[in-house]
Amino acid sequence: MTRIKPAYYYPILILSANIGLLLPPLRFPAAVFLICFLPGYFLVERTSLWKDPLFAAIGSVGLSFLLAPFITLPGCILFQKVNSLILTLSLDLYLIGMLFLLKGRERNPYGEDHHSPFLFPLLLLVCGWVFVYMDFTKLGPYSEDWTYLFGVVKELSRNMPPRDPEASFLLLKYPWVSYFFFALIHRLGGVSAWKVLEFMPTLLSFIFLGVVYMILFQATKNRMAGLWAILFLAVGRETEWIFRGFLGLGWSPGYHLDPGWAELLTFTGYSLLWGWYLLPSMIPPLMAWFFLVRYEQESQKKDYWFSLGICAASCFFHPAYYLGFLIGFSCWLVFQWLTKKFDLWLLLFYFSFIPYYVTFFLYFQPGIPSDPFFQFFATKKDFLDAIWEFLRYNAIVIPFFLWALFVSREVRLWLLPFAGPFVFFSVFGRSKINHLSHFIFPCLVYLSLVSAVGLTTLKRIPLFFRVLVYFLTVVVITVPFYSHVSHRLSIGWEGALDMEQRAAGEYIRLYSDKNSTFVILPDSRYSAVCVEGLGERKIVFGWFFHLSRYETVDFLYKKVYEVVDFFVSGHSPFRYAFLKKNKADYIFLGPDEIAYMKQHDVDVSKFVGAYRTVFKSPRIEIVKVDRGEL
Repeated sequence: MTRIKPAYYYPILILSANIGLLLPPLRFPAAVFLICFLPGYFLVERTSLWKDPLFAAIGSVGLSFLLAPFITLPGCILFQKVNSLILTLSLDLYLIGMLFLLKGRERNPYGEDHHSPFLFPLLLLVCGWVFVYMDFTKLGPYSEDWTYLFGVVKELSRNMPPRDPEASFLLLKYPWVSYFFFALIHRLGGVSAWKVLEFMPTLLSFIFLGVVYMILFQATKNRMAGLWAILFLAVGRETEWIFRGFLGLGWSPGYHLDPGWAELLTFTGYSLLWGWYLLPSMIPPLMAWFFLVRYEQESQKKDYWFSLGICAASCFFHPAYYLGFLIGFSCWLVFQWLTKKFDLWLLLFYFSFIPYYVTFFLYFQPGIPSDPFFQFFATKKDFLDAIWEFLRYNAIVIPFFLWALFVSREVRLWLLPFAGPFVFFSVFGRSKINHLSHFIFPCLVYLSLVSAVGLTTLKRIPLFFRVLVYFLTVVVITVPFYSHVSHRLSIGWEGALDMEQRAAGEYIRLYSDKNSTFVILPDSRYSAVCVEGLGERKIVFGWFFHLSRYETVDFLYKKVYEVVDFFVSGHSPFRYAFLKKNKADYIFLGPDEIAYMKQHDVDVSKFVGAYRTVFKSPRIEIVKVDRGEL
């Protein structure tokens, strides 16, 4: 079969993506192709980063995830808005520039397969399950985070710099590059933000699991280690049910752990369904880690610059995860110095914070959270409780973790410096801001990598006992996973949408102006999902829990009281002044708003009579504000 010449091949890729954007049935896949694949693929082709085709595919999608936001950001800032024309031109200019760098080069021959033959089917299976669970069952991980992120994605698809990203009144004061990536797909793809947040876990699971495999293969040259790591991260390691069984409390694989539901999701493999929240922050430091390992092993300067650049970019995705990488890097650097392999160029990693500081802190000037980032446990009881919890969560992998440290030099050299600090932080204290994302999830990832290597180095024990260990490990982690999944499918996810919410959200998205603002009761999850989630419109006040990280509590309470007074006040001039001040176009009356008004003896029918009803169902009524009268 004759291969297409490079002079035609690369332009055809760009042209096909642009033509697809003009054809409604192909718009979304074309947007995904243009944003999520081509930027990284052209870079992979130019630098010949991989000879293995699957590694090149994983790397192309992963690098596109890092590159696309930064490629499109300058044009959006220059024109103070985000639209399809600016995004398409920015990406096309980058790709055309890469064409000149690829001029005269032959296409890379991808003939070597360094991965296990089970890797690609396993990735398809896991990502396929994530897609089916998220899209077909409509049982996604609905939560306050899931809801308020719609406001972030919508605002980042409209204005740059963002003005009210939480569908509220705040300038964004949080690293938002990964959410801007979501916004690019939302704007170019022509699908709702809801669909984008359902699609992203599938894409990011592919990158995340693929990079995990590549790290282990690069560090240990052991194919099975990567497969075990994927199993641990996709299925989980819940062992609480085993402890409860031995304690005589019942062998219940569906037992819900004592921690909050967020930790439960993490330990039972639901972290992949949280692909819009956890994985975007973890992928950049993992990719920086991979290139660092390969640089030290193969001494290719391009790997060093890729590792350094991705490390610097990871600040914009999540500073805490960047800091975690740097702590592990520091431990590894000490080991390098002790073994007299110290490379002076590696000190540049400590300056990788500068781009983030210059462009984020000096431009957006975010406030520093009042809570301490980390606190050590102060009492003996707290410390003992933390050890017990750590054992309950990680009992299945700790023996393999310790065994790997004993038998594998690669683990001691590459994995322990990064896993050790997170184990230490998870046992001796906790993050006051967000224990899950800052420490529990990274600890889960690094422990899984080391433990996976430990499982593959059991060849020193007899075959019968080795097979028995494998069998028991699979049973222990898959039984509770199956139990939780079947339970969710049978009863639905707590807080999942009902038909009235879907109908109201569809009406809002189809029949209200895309820039309109709604008044809802503060922190009403039911109403926020309809307006901010499905309807993709702004609300006057966002989630107090998130906003309190950026503004003083007194200021936020003042805003809350204003909104609450609007619903319970019988003084019409006050209501009109409130609507005018907040530029409100609609008032959403859901179960929470109606119940609250009745508790305060407000005549709901009289309240509604002052406006024009545009949508009504048994539990929801939407009224329109006549802005001309304000």
